[in-house]
Amino acid sequence: MSSCRRGRRPLMDKQRIIDSLMKRSEDLILPNKNVISKSNEIWTEISKELGNAIAPSSLYVIVTCNRFQVRDNMISSERAHDESNFDHIHSTGNSSNISSSSEMANNVNNQSMESDIDTGEVRKYVLHIPRQEFESLIMEKKYKKYNRSTKKNVSRIHKTLMPGLWEDMITEKLVRQTPVTCGYNFVNHYISMDTKSGIINANCNCGGKLRASIDNSGPEVEVTCNISKGDSKCGKRWLRGKTRHKIARAIEEKSAHIYRAQRANKEMCPGDAEPPNLYSSPVLRKAKSEYISSQYLDKDPVKSIFLSKQTTGANIIQNIGLDPFYVHYWTSHQTSIYKKYCSKFTSCLYIDATGGVVRKIKKADGSKTGNIFLYHSIIRLPSGQFSVCQMLSEVHNTNAINYWLTEWTRSGAPIPKEVVTDASRALLSATIRAFTNCKSIGEYADSLWHKPSACYIRIDVAHFIKIYASLVKDLPRRVRVFYLGSIGQLILSKSLKEAEKILGSILLVSQCETEGYLPSGEPCKSEAAKYFLKEIITSSEEIDQAADSEFISENLPQDEDFTVNDGNSNIWCQWGEVIDKRVQTARAEIGDRENAHFFPALSKKLMNDLYYFPMWSCVVQNQFGYGRIPASSASVEGEFNKIKTHLLSGVTGSLRADVFVNRHVDYLSGRMKIIQSKMDNDDNAIEKLSREHSSVTESVTNIYCTSATHASDAISVDREEIAVEASNSLCPACQNEDKPSGAHKCVVCLKQIHALDSCSIPYKGSGEGYGQKRICLECNNVGGTSVILASREEENWRGLAKSSNPRRAAKYLQKNNYNLNEQLTSDANRKLLVIKNGSNLALSPIVLGGRNVYVIFTCTFDSIYQIILAALCDRKNLQESISEITVDNPLLAMALDVLENGLRACSYKKRGAMLHSIFGGKDQPDGSLLINCESSVVEIINPIFRDTPSFRETIRCSNNCEVRINTLVCPYIDFQEMKNNGLEIQDILKFSDNTICANENCHGSTSSQISFIGEIVLFELGYQECQVMKLTDIPVYFKNPLNDKEQYQLVGLVNYTPPPPKRRSSENQGIGHSTAYCLRGGYQWVEYDDLKKNERNKKSNVYVQPVLLVFVRNKI
Repeated sequence: MSSCRRGRRPLMDKQRIIDSLMKRSEDLILPNKNVISKSNEIWTEISKELGNAIAPSSLYVIVTCNRFQVRDNMISSERAHDESNFDHIHSTGNSSNISSSSEMANNVNNQSMESDIDTGEVRKYVLHIPRQEFESLIMEKKYKKYNRSTKKNVSRIHKTLMPGLWEDMITEKLVRQTPVTCGYNFVNHYISMDTKSGIINANCNCGGKLRASIDNSGPEVEVTCNISKGDSKCGKRWLRGKTRHKIARAIEEKSAHIYRAQRANKEMCPGDAEPPNLYSSPVLRKAKSEYISSQYLDKDPVKSIFLSKQTTGANIIQNIGLDPFYVHYWTSHQTSIYKKYCSKFTSCLYIDATGGVVRKIKKADGSKTGNIFLYHSIIRLPSGQFSVCQMLSEVHNTNAINYWLTEWTRSGAPIPKEVVTDASRALLSATIRAFTNCKSIGEYADSLWHKPSACYIRIDVAHFIKIYASLVKDLPRRVRVFYLGSIGQLILSKSLKEAEKILGSILLVSQCETEGYLPSGEPCKSEAAKYFLKEIITSSEEIDQAADSEFISENLPQDEDFTVNDGNSNIWCQWGEVIDKRVQTARAEIGDRENAHFFPALSKKLMNDLYYFPMWSCVVQNQFGYGRIPASSASVEGEFNKIKTHLLSGVTGSLRADVFVNRHVDYLSGRMKIIQSKMDNDDNAIEKLSREHSSVTESVTNIYCTSATHASDAISVDREEIAVEASNSLCPACQNEDKPSGAHKCVVCLKQIHALDSCSIPYKGSGEGYGQKRICLECNNVGGTSVILASREEENWRGLAKSSNPRRAAKYLQKNNYNLNEQLTSDANRKLLVIKNGSNLALSPIVLGGRNVYVIFTCTFDSIYQIILAALCDRKNLQESISEITVDNPLLAMALDVLENGLRACSYKKRGAMLHSIFGGKDQPDGSLLINCESSVVEIINPIFRDTPSFRETIRCSNNCEVRINTLVCPYIDFQEMKNNGLEIQDILKFSDNTICANENCHGSTSSQISFIGEIVLFELGYQECQVMKLTDIPVYFKNPLNDKEQYQLVGLVNYTPPPPKRRSSENQGIGHSTAYCLRGGYQWVEYDDLKKNERNKKSNVYVQPVLLVFVRNKI
């Protein structure tokens, strides 16, 4: 019987296939003997030539695996190629290494391993892996194999690496330890039973291959990788398994672009190719999306909230609405804390809404809901604000908000005594319906005309003031400040009589086109009204004592004069109309000049807002007997800030509704535990909370001495009783109605006082000078100071107990607002042009004596000039006092000229002339003159201020020698001594007695004292590396030792910035730079840098290195 081969016959003759491939040998074999990429179109063309009987990928395998020796024949037929075109194997991949690798590979896959490595460009790398890390990836796997002899499945065990882990581990090692950029897809691997050896096979999309051998016999596992590179584009590693989950968690709260940038910055160097394990943005976004979706209870956010209500959110999520969408949620713990709060204190609720935290929800028909807002109700506790109920809603009308608040009170929450919201009509109407018996804003406002309601509904002062700030934003600054200050005083009025006077004055001033004086010489009523408003804005004078206006009625309107109107008017509007009618009569008077405050739009807006008058003012506060002055909803704004800044930190965009609710509830749960702990354990919490809520005022405004100028309703001490016990001597500064500078405060009542013995006395054990602790005479006479101060002691562990930056009250809502007065009466708001540094290339040379002069490094001179210019601009009395001495001081003359005529070319010429007289100059080859002004402040100050010194010192001898006068142009003061003790001139200038006379043949002792102080006083501090302080640490004034009624106020300083240190000894040492810090208007620091175009405002907590302080005379 003849033998025959089993199996089907081939579709294509073998020789035909070989002939077709050999024809294209030049295209298939590259010069480096590698086979062209599998993705090349030539394989498809050959397949078509063969009638598509064999696939292109099969043709590629035949050549690559050297089937029928076709690849060897192709290479031998190309002997015409120059051998220099062949790339030799690297030194790390020599023939012996290839042979050893091939021998190990023969155990598993002999033919394929040899044909792939020994004929192409091969690079060899050795990876070192810690033994413990490698062995942690080894696992045993059972499998069954069919035994033909027994015809049964036999169970076997073999070693393998954990899938999904070892591939990423090998890739990571390759990326970190080698320059490989291929993203290998691992085909198979083999681990021996003793785990001492193994094989790894992997391919890349570029056609590259990795064949690795594992050697686990040494202290570390060595993986020898033989790598061949393909000629196509490399791919990325697959992101799957635990690595996918890990990376998705890492980028849950950050974008894919940020994650890629962070990884690239950490793992790549400039010029590197992108590593294969740096996954693309679409892959990362998909992984992130899948991870986030896996945490949802359901794909539909509304259904997810419903499922949460049935499980983990039971008793937390109260009500859910589908169309329109809304969610009411609060916890029983929140309600419990709120009940405890209401049972002991006058409760106040702050309500507001915000958007941008929850994304819109897609409906079944494909449309989306409206914008979803978060509504919050907040209470204030000693430990901070705390939310008591919340709502998410896509509808924002009165009924929706009222339903939320009604459901909350129905659940057992007591009705609050006071509610503060913004100016939203929906919020106001909803709170009125939920917490009172009224149905509308007008009805509630009318009810307050007769008697107080069960709940005091208020409008947040910041929102209300902002409305008028937007209205007057285009007016001149002084007019704008005037009107906002007047509106602020109207808000603070606590009686109808006060409100009537202020309202009538505002309406009259804003509607009158003229002001000034009548032909008879008497002031017109608009002039008197304006004066009245300025008085109540800038002083603490009681309104009843202020100048009255004839158009204002002394008798308040009676109840029967008005009727309740359910339309757009109510009793308060009718009350305002009566006042406006009197104003219209007063408008008939014609003054002698135009009214710069004429702005009828303000009066129209104000008349419309009288509809809400008892809610945005404090006019009915006395009827209730409680209420904050003024009403502020800053607490709820602070809570919104915490949510957006901290709770949603790292979140790109907004969250799904169900995710936000879950996060918010978890956040509130932790906050509640902290609040409850503090309320239970802090024995002083109740006392603190009682004191806060029993006080009429929410924040104490500036408190001054006991005179009318410094009176304040925030002090609970009976002033008349104190005045009887106090001495009859009064503070002369208070009698003159001069404000304290703020350098000294009473340590008991914290009011600002003068550092005069007739106003206050030093507190025992305190230092002297600026910031000295003092007690006002009233508190000293009352007694018990030590007990009061001892009760204020507290544990301040690491400085965390005390607030470092207490927030000041809004400037338009203060009775004693001297800063506001400064803005109304001074030119401190005038912006000044910054003189350019002489080194600026845009400046042309100046001409002095017929030759070009270049001035460089003028920052020190420019800083001194800017301080003098700002001081003159802000103080007209200073301009008058120094106008007589400008002949002796060219810098003062230059500043006055710039102030009057502006910064001109001649100003730069004057600067150059002064600097030329100080530094001379250096002749240049082109005939010009170069003046280098790099110097200290003293080198400039001394020659310029020689005839206008800061001090003159008189020295007298005990033997009656001739009296000597010593001139101190810019005395030096010790930095640390000034910082610690302030400016006590007699001590800090080191004037001393009992020194030996300097005259020959005289052994007498001398004594010295100040005999003269100039209008402008300069102090040199000198530069030291450790000389750094905050602006708030610099004394703002010092007393005139020659006149108790005068003091010198700080107007500016020269700040020196040293050059950066040299990095090498060969570098040239740079020069520092000086800038001017000016205290404009007594409250705002402004920096002038001659290298910058414009001035820049600075906060008072900025650190500076002052080398010169400038003070000017000021009468007190």
